[in-house]
Formats: sequence, structure tokens, C-alpha cells
Amino acid sequence: MTTVVELQREEAVQKEGEVCRESEIACLEGLVERSIRSQTGGLIRGLKIESVEERLIVRGSTDLFYHKQLATRAVMEVSGEITLLNEIEVCSH
Repeated sequence: MTTVVELQREEAVQKEGEVCRESEIACLEGLVERSIRSQTGGLIRGLKIESVEERLIVRGSTDLFYHKQLATRAVMEVSGEITLLNEIEVCSH
């Protein structure tokens, strides 16, 4: 049985087309970025996703730890077993 998350991931891969066939990690980075933006309502400023040696590094800044937590959850929902380094900085203004 396929879960909703797996279906969403498959749909995103199909939409990416040629890019995904050429580079699965580039496709995953795009999927993760869209997921974070969706889950946090775009509240992560300067959002950057980078893959290094089988790990995803998420960078940016936000005002609340809750937004950082939402970003972590968004990544884990679409990335599967890949290691995540959440380097989102929380800075209250």
C-alpha cells in the first residue's frame, strides 16, 4: 500500500521530468524546498537546501523555533531515510 507522502513524492518526480532522471538528488532538493515552503508558509528566510555526502543540509533563518521544527518535519516527510542537518537559525527581532 502506497502512502500519501509516497504518492506526493512520485508526483513531484514525474513533474520534474528530465531533471529528475539526470539527478535524483537535485530533484530531492527541489521537493524538500517546496515541502518546507508549503509547511512553514514561506516563513524561512533565505532558505537553501544542499546535499553533501548522502546528507541534506537546510539553511535559512526564522523568528520561531516552531518554524524550524516544521521545516524538520517537512523534510522528514519527503526525504525518507536521508540524514538531515537543520542549520536554520532562529533569531527574534
